[in-house]
Amino acid sequence: MPTLMPNDTGALFRASAEKFDSRSLLLDRFVYDHPKMDEARRLHFARVCEDSFKAGRFEFLLKLRATWEKERNTARKPEERQKFEEFLEDTAPLARRTADIGPAEALKPVSSHQALLSSIADAGLLYAQLQSRLMVNMTGGVMENAGLCLDRFGLPYIPGSAVKGCARRGALAALREWCESGQKPGATEQDKDNLFKAACEPFSTPAEMLAAIACVFGWCEQDWKDESDFAWACSGNPTDIWRVAAEKLCSEFGWKVPKEKQPTPWKALPNFGGSVSFLPACSVDVKGVKGLPLDPPELGKLELDVVTVHHQAYYNEPDRNKKPHEWEEWNRKWSTAPDIEEPVPNVFPAVAPGHIFAFALAPLRGGDAKLVQLARQWLKTGLETFGLGAKTNAGYGWFADVTDAMRALQDAEKEARAEKARQAKEKADREAARATLQPDLALIEKLGAMKEPDLRGQINPFATEERFWAQQDERFQFTLFHFLLVTAPDLFAADRANSKSKIAKAIANLAAKFPRVAPPKAP
Repeated sequence: MPTLMPNDTGALFRASAEKFDSRSLLLDRFVYDHPKMDEARRLHFARVCEDSFKAGRFEFLLKLRATWEKERNTARKPEERQKFEEFLEDTAPLARRTADIGPAEALKPVSSHQALLSSIADAGLLYAQLQSRLMVNMTGGVMENAGLCLDRFGLPYIPGSAVKGCARRGALAALREWCESGQKPGATEQDKDNLFKAACEPFSTPAEMLAAIACVFGWCEQDWKDESDFAWACSGNPTDIWRVAAEKLCSEFGWKVPKEKQPTPWKALPNFGGSVSFLPACSVDVKGVKGLPLDPPELGKLELDVVTVHHQAYYNEPDRNKKPHEWEEWNRKWSTAPDIEEPVPNVFPAVAPGHIFAFALAPLRGGDAKLVQLARQWLKTGLETFGLGAKTNAGYGWFADVTDAMRALQDAEKEARAEKARQAKEKADREAARATLQPDLALIEKLGAMKEPDLRGQINPFATEERFWAQQDERFQFTLFHFLLVTAPDLFAADRANSKSKIAKAIANLAAKFPRVAPPKAP
């Protein structure tokens, strides 16, 4: 079976498709579609996951193909031999691939992301750790190429539209809790642990909160109709809340409401795109962060997952009006979902748990830091309460806020950089001072007058590491070194010739510290 790909991709790369080393391309532009061949799909996804591009990554495929060849050669029935022939044919392109698959040049995107994050104010940054596997960009379902969002370097990211949707869902759900219960979440002692407490805390009325939600996320005409999300959030009759919120919006933006629309001022509002920009959330490389719920995996790690359809015929109900005969047969055989079908497993890649994503928010269209802070809190509520991505009800896409732990790490790194810079400056200052050192002529005269045992007693301590030197006066050290190299170069000749002697070691240590030895000044 040939490797399938879109026409535009095939026109450029078909001849070299087996050499592709970009897992972004493998996921987005290659297709495996064979009615009897699930193994090729599984192996295709295995190629882009963590366990397939480590050392020995092809062993599992080669062993599997060897098994199929043995089964083909020993099969008695023609249909069995044909099945294994198809398996071998469909996996042949996979077996021929030799390129390494995985996150490419990971340091480049990481440094680029860090540069972007450093330009975002702290109020607009939220770090959250993935507590379960993540499936994003799944509009086509898991039966296609899994729709995983990978950047051009092969690292997972979350589109800004998904981030904005998660934050909006958290904000509207919190508002609905307030309107439905008639009580501000977390306002009483019994309700202090309410999940929506922080999301509602800055507001005194639901109308004030709705106006803030509208400012952050924007709106269109459909949002102010009876079956909209705004109506759902205001629970029941939203007219009074909408009126106050719309009047507040008109006041903030300086819009005038025509007299005929004053009873329903929301109908006079123009469409608005929102005052906060939700940037794509990128995965970040972290090491040494303490207090995390999970240990972070290797950056960019993907894992194979599986969805198994147990009642495929039951879910494939024909259209009763267009295909009445097929529907009658389906109704007779499969409408009760009998437990007689073969399970159909479908594999797909997912982002491994433990990844930390940086969610960046920035003001837009006149937005201010207050709106960004509100959006950040609503995003935190959405991530921790509802999760993000596909199949959250099945446990995928749940996050925990780890901003405090990440900021503690960043503060520690900042202090470490400052300390390193301080030490580098001190070293440069010391080296500059050494460059101007001159020998102490009085000390040279004193050293020259010493008896040999006393002189050795002055020299031998410098045979050890510098941190053990008792004499820390650098001018003394420099003068002693100058005495040995310039004033009395032939002294202790036998010791100097023996690299293991204390005299030789002391001279070597002093030479490493004082590579420049100036001649003494004339008295």
